[in-house]
Amino acid sequence: MPPSSAHSGPYIAEFGDSRSLHFDHRTIQSSMCMSDPLSLEFDYIRMMMGFLLFNPKPGIIDMIGLGGGSLAKYCYYRVPSSVITAVEISREVIALRSRFFIPEDNRRLKVLWGDGADYRRQDRRRADVLLVDGFDINGQPPQLCSQEFYEDCYFHLAPGGILVANLWEKHQLCVNRLRKAFGNAIVVVQTERGDNRAVFARKGSNRSLSPDYEAVRLVHGGRHAGFLPQVAERIAKQVARRKLITEIGKALSPAIQPNGAAA
Repeated sequence: MPPSSAHSGPYIAEFGDSRSLHFDHRTIQSSMCMSDPLSLEFDYIRMMMGFLLFNPKPGIIDMIGLGGGSLAKYCYYRVPSSVITAVEISREVIALRSRFFIPEDNRRLKVLWGDGADYRRQDRRRADVLLVDGFDINGQPPQLCSQEFYEDCYFHLAPGGILVANLWEKHQLCVNRLRKAFGNAIVVVQTERGDNRAVFARKGSNRSLSPDYEAVRLVHGGRHAGFLPQVAERIAKQVARRKLITEIGKALSPAIQPNGAAA
């Protein structure tokens, strides 16, 4: 039986072929199909893997938040060009890694205990991809959605690097801060179920956020074909919508007087 809502730490629940990570009985933090551990069970996880549309062969992938390790496992096995570092603030979550079939630390994968904001501020490497999916029982910690944090993320990304953040309740505030840090190189995609948003931000305002699925197909030979085409289509729609809104704004702005009346 699952613990009550008063339970103070993460726990695992199983139902049929599914194993899930919980902080309380109300929400599922991560889920794994035990017969297919690399299957990406949640839409927001599949959407976050959309970074492949912009960089099919990243060298350095940093992750803030480990959870059940869906992102870490998938990148480790399916993105062989990558060296992955996942930073997790909960020792209890890290202690459950073997239950979710997360490989032991090796030359391509390291799981570090610590605060992701501190790590991002102190680490001197330039990551090609930064995945931010850090939550606790109260939601997204303030230090992982502050203006300072997003500016640290921008600084520590390689040129053209991609940040993908999973946002939940305070998404608009976070999007505003991301836009301040990254400029216009940002696109927001709502997940199919729930209130999560995946936000893509790219270092360099001249960098495109239009997906290049053909490049990914040629590099990976359809390795991600089960979900990436749909992700590409959804991102492309949001990019097109953002461009349309920008163009409409430019077209209307000369016709608006300072007092708000039409010319």
